[in-house]
Amino acid sequence: VAAMATDELASLKEELSAVKSALQAGQAYLGMAGQTLSKYMMQLSEKENLLLERELRQRQKSTQGAVPARQAGPLEAREPPNSETAIFEKSSLAAVLGHMCDYEAVSIESTKALRALASLAFSQGAEVGNNDLVLGQLLRLLQLHPSEGVLQLAGMKTLCHLAFVPDVALGKLAKTEMLTALLATRNRTVGDCSDARFHAEASERASEALARIVASEAEAVVAKGGAEGGPGLTSLFEVVSLAVAQEVARGTWTPGPGGVQELIARLLEGELVQPAFVVESLVSAAPILMAAGVDSDLATGWIAVLRHLGSGLGPAFNEVLVAGGAVAATLTLMELHSQNLVLQSQGMACLFLLLDTCRKSAPKVFAEASGTKRTMAAMIVAPEDVALQSYGIRLLVSVLDWPISVQRQAQLNFEASVTLTKKAMQRNLDSSSLQVVALTALAKYLEDLGCVTEVKEGGMEGLIKAVMTRHSEVPQVQNWGTVVLDGLYADRNWKPRGWQVN
Repeated sequence: VAAMATDELASLKEELSAVKSALQAGQAYLGMAGQTLSKYMMQLSEKENLLLERELRQRQKSTQGAVPARQAGPLEAREPPNSETAIFEKSSLAAVLGHMCDYEAVSIESTKALRALASLAFSQGAEVGNNDLVLGQLLRLLQLHPSEGVLQLAGMKTLCHLAFVPDVALGKLAKTEMLTALLATRNRTVGDCSDARFHAEASERASEALARIVASEAEAVVAKGGAEGGPGLTSLFEVVSLAVAQEVARGTWTPGPGGVQELIARLLEGELVQPAFVVESLVSAAPILMAAGVDSDLATGWIAVLRHLGSGLGPAFNEVLVAGGAVAATLTLMELHSQNLVLQSQGMACLFLLLDTCRKSAPKVFAEASGTKRTMAAMIVAPEDVALQSYGIRLLVSVLDWPISVQRQAQLNFEASVTLTKKAMQRNLDSSSLQVVALTALAKYLEDLGCVTEVKEGGMEGLIKAVMTRHSEVPQVQNWGTVVLDGLYADRNWKPRGWQVN
């Protein structure tokens, strides 16, 4: 059956070519000429499109369904036909799709087809965007040829055009597979290669498409009178969280300007979305409902993304994060994955960031969610994580500056906080930065609570002198060490041997 269909299509193409030649030469074909022959050519073209689509569906059915957008392991391109490279009708979607499939292994031919597809996407966006076969093959070509800058640019131009069709943007492009492909192109780094400029332009087009997809979703939410987040942006945050989780696991995650932070900043600055829409989508992407331990890496990625956004979009955005449930979501993930030390460290940094930038609103939310208990638990499970311990010490001592009613709600055991601070000093003697943080906190406890006995017990005076000796070249250690010794009624004039020389 498949062979018969292929023969029929080949025969039809030959006849169509003959009809076109007759029209161009002003000659008759089978007794037809002029308008009659033009009408016959259109009928043949329609029949060709139907046969092409039927053949493509049959081909995909024989390989167990539609062309997968994502596939485990490397993709293998199908071999091109064993004949002279075909010339396809660029104005026919079916013909373009056929060329995309037949010559998927040949980057030059795939690029030609994608360029034609981009043109069709501009003029016939709804038809192109609602064709699942076309979108599936487009994703496949992008995956098969990641290093081909010109091809990637043609693919991104196509998606960018489609993103301006609201129904397509919401119904087809706001899917995990599409968002993954767009992010992959947007974030791809290439060396000093000949087509680097095409990769750079493809990245820009991918950014534009992502922004348009999110903006379309936000517009749809506003039109419905809602204030909730959108599933497309939620999916985008899920995709980003997974990618960041992989980078964190490899130790290559370097948060900074760019990435999703830059994308959201552009949307906010252009007033294409509102902060509440972004936050609702982000919190909805938090993998809270997943089983503990199974998706802890994904949870780590989500917290890292939250921290990335919180560190670069300003205090006003952070206020919306706090009000929108970001603090509670972070604490829940830390509770669910209490043995994932990387997650605990990311979570502590994120909580401190939000508490430090939202000093009026965040403490109450933090206290209501039992944040102090979770902080102390994290410090106990990761005693030698300098960053986590430093954030934990600063966070716990900051409770002293909260309103009395919030302090009571936090139910912080200050004696336990002092003990954890002292243990952090003992376990991390070589870190001068942690010692400064810890000594500063102890000075605060002594000044506000007068807890001399609690601070002094366990040989603390000797430990402080040992720290000051070990870090005799660090002025802050010397200054705060002296302050704490004075608070303990010890010799405030004590200095490490040779300190003046140093």
